Amino acid sequence: ELYESGKYYVDKVPQPIKDYNYGNGWGTISYLEGVQHSSNVAFANLLDKLGFETFGNYLNDFGFGKPTGVGLPNEAEGSILYHYPIEKYTTIFGQGTTVTPLQMIQAESAIANDGKMMKPYVISKVVDPNTNKVVKETKPEVAGNPITKESAQKTREYLETTVTSPEGTGARFALDDYRVSGKSGTAQIPDPATGRYKSGATNNYLFSFMGMAPADDPELIVYVGIQEPELKEGEIGSDPVAAVFKPVMQNSLKYLNIKPQEKVTLKKSSLPDVKDLSVKEAKAELEKAGVEPIILGKGSTVTKQSPPSGDKILEGERVIIKTDGETTLPDMTGWSIRDVFKVAGLTDLKLKVEGNGYVVKQSIKAGTKVKEGQALEVTFKTPQEQMEKKKE
Repeated sequence: ELYESGKYYVDKVPQPIKDYNYGNGWGTISYLEGVQHSSNVAFANLLDKLGFETFGNYLNDFGFGKPTGVGLPNEAEGSILYHYPIEKYTTIFGQGTTVTPLQMIQAESAIANDGKMMKPYVISKVVDPNTNKVVKETKPEVAGNPITKESAQKTREYLETTVTSPEGTGARFALDDYRVSGKSGTAQIPDPATGRYKSGATNNYLFSFMGMAPADDPELIVYVGIQEPELKEGEIGSDPVAAVFKPVMQNSLKYLNIKPQEKVTLKKSSLPDVKDLSVKEAKAELEKAGVEPIILGKGSTVTKQSPPSGDKILEGERVIIKTDGETTLPDMTGWSIRDVFKVAGLTDLKLKVEGNGYVVKQSIKAGTKVKEGQALEVTFKTPQEQMEKKKE
């Protein structure tokens, strides 16, 4: 559905609600584009469609206006300004009403977790140091179910477009190896001296981003907020936020051994199923599909393959097959993290990764026999880092 962006007039309020580009908007655009543009006017129109009462109920169901009960003292509860029409319109695009980052993450957990909102906690367990007995242990607890599974999935899909769309305000938060779903924020800051919002300098805002990844089945939510950052020439408020969000999210996902995601695929014939074929037969079948496989082990029969049959592959992506013989590691120098994960998955190695880019070092030498559960540490460097190292 389309709407007219730019300005929205609330009844009996002389000053209009404006989109951030001084109320110029982007003409008549879809509501999805409105989300991608962070259009205040899009959400004002959506409030008319939802109705004041329905949206007010959502604020309550998502846990705003009350402490999360995280287990820390003096937790703020925020203040929901939702009395007059103008307050209801400003609340729907995030102004006037105050919320905490913890409340936002709790609410976001419903979107990440197919509608089930999870109560946050800090202490996993308390252990008696003398007896090593667990005195208290925290279990995951559902704090509510504000939306359906279908609504959560659709919301993740929409929020991912803020990162992937050329029009999206979240383009700076895209990761190399994982799909991100999220939303940027730019909040005005009250000036204690005047009682009005600060103005003038381009950094007089609270810039933020809340993202989850992998987008289709999130494992982590990361919120970053930076108030009045010192901006370098040519920078905008999202730049320092992205500089925090990207390495924290990327490295945390790697630490958790979350498999990297493919973003685009080739229109090649899909991979054949070569399991239980001889190595010679498997190589022939895969070569017909246009790939030269990497063989793990010295056996004669294929027991596993990665990617699995039916998948399409990226340009330059490696196809790995494991045989029934003793398993040895290949030389992975120059490999992408996606291909390294395949080897670790097929061999059941405990993988620890460091850095970004391509493999420069592996803790187990190529040709070495490996066993299930063995630790493998792999160091990655970007091409730029490798060039700088050579110069040194």
